[in-house]
Amino acid sequence: MENSLSNDVTSATVYPSVSGDTFYISGLALSVEIKSPDLVLTKFVSLLSGADPNAVSAGDTVEYTIEAKNLGQATASSVEVSDVIPSDLVVTSSSGSDCASLIAGVICKSLGTIEAGEAKTFTIQGQVTGDSATNPGYFDNQVTGKFTGPFGLQAAFSDSVRLTYGALKTDLSSDINFVKDFIQAGQTATLTAGVTNLGPAPDSNPSLKLVAQSGAKLLLVSVPSGCLV
Repeated sequence: MENSLSNDVTSATVYPSVSGDTFYISGLALSVEIKSPDLVLTKFVSLLSGADPNAVSAGDTVEYTIEAKNLGQATASSVEVSDVIPSDLVVTSSSGSDCASLIAGVICKSLGTIEAGEAKTFTIQGQVTGDSATNPGYFDNQVTGKFTGPFGLQAAFSDSVRLTYGALKTDLSSDINFVKDFIQAGQTATLTAGVTNLGPAPDSNPSLKLVAQSGAKLLLVSVPSGCLV
């Protein structure tokens, strides 16, 4: 027998039945799903301005937006997100509450508690120095986070964001999310897939391909306006 209990159920009664036979229960296995937070960090360029609107160069103003979203089932507490600032950027301002302990050259924000399904954001704005304009011609940056859940202290990391000197470029990121943590044979589940351009330049024709595993079927329910299947 294989089945599942809904969240917060603490007990269950098993009623075996048989007709014209005798049997003995030789084994009973139970597994417990522990609710936990799942903090996803996203960082992207939300503003870029300068003398040439189509290129990155020294003296430009750049703004990063950082989002911390809890995709788990439990609360993430004592959330802190840190950003080690590269030499190519001089920070001029930032939003949000600073961490209690700060380190030179590092932006640290205290986001407190993030409930399941909740997201919090903050921004960092600075001026491009041009330190890496000649070699290697770009600079990378990412944020890291730490938070507390049922398993104690946990960590999270964003993708690395690269700004390349010269003409603006796109930076596509894809994601896929299921509404259920697991499904059994014969059940259905809804998944949401998307493509996000985290770069400062537009992409006129992005595409996304989904492939179902053996034994599974995909049924398209909806697509954004303007998209072709």
